[in-house]
Amino acid sequence: MAIANLTGKSIDQVYQESVFEPLGMTSSLSDPPAENDPNRARSVVAGPIEGFAIDAGVTKTSGGLLSTTNDLAKLGVAILNSTLLPADQTRKWMKPGTHTADLRYSMGKPWEIYRYVHPASGIVTDIYTKMGDSGNYGGLLAFFPDFDAGFSVLDASSLTTRSASAAYLMDLVIDAVLPALMDQAALEAQRNYVGTYRSSNAGLNSSLTLALSPPTWPSPGLVVTSWISNGTDIMPYLASILGGKDTRLVPTISAAWKGRVPPLYPDDGNSSWIAAKTRIATVRCKRPVPTR
Repeated sequence: MAIANLTGKSIDQVYQESVFEPLGMTSSLSDPPAENDPNRARSVVAGPIEGFAIDAGVTKTSGGLLSTTNDLAKLGVAILNSTLLPADQTRKWMKPGTHTADLRYSMGKPWEIYRYVHPASGIVTDIYTKMGDSGNYGGLLAFFPDFDAGFSVLDASSLTTRSASAAYLMDLVIDAVLPALMDQAALEAQRNYVGTYRSSNAGLNSSLTLALSPPTWPSPGLVVTSWISNGTDIMPYLASILGGKDTRLVPTISAAWKGRVPPLYPDDGNSSWIAAKTRIATVRCKRPVPTR
């Protein structure tokens, strides 16, 4: 009602003109298809038709839309790519608003945020989800902002186990996809960053060697294995400061005098649904000499 009052348009017009048409969501509807509509014939109807062809009225914004997994993928990619919103607005939107008593769960507007802990490494990946449910039907969008990836689930059944089955399916997808994204990120980090960087000044004995700590190890990412600065070996000093732990590169606020190297994130590219790519800043130094 608030959006309709602000825009002077019906909520159906808002969906069609502001979301469905710009994103090419041609199989998405804000009202159930009529009997002679081709969309009715290819709809999944669980139980009596009366439970499918309902007039949701003012509640359609919370559970009255009809769509397909393909159209939801278009919506998900558009959110990750900031197609309809400026990028800064998307970043502000995809943030937790508050936390819960359970350390694994946070809440956003409108997100239900689950903190997934990778079993082998202990690394945490935040999963932003939005679920919808109406009668015998349900839907889910899930995002992995760290990887610019996500997936969607639509479910329909008259069985009382529908919601539990959909949640189990979501867990299966997460357990399969997230480790694969980590592995792919590790491969791209290996290809793009691992090696020895040397000063472009021939008279300066300065170099930095980066290696990869695999995603199945604790604290995975890029680690410094050798650091020579103007002829001085820096590694013993780092070892004394860090207590012998690996010198791991971590994200930092970019500045003119330093590179920003997020650990194990994919290289530059467009967002995709399941197959993930994201932006990573380049290190301002000479390309590495491959080490084998």
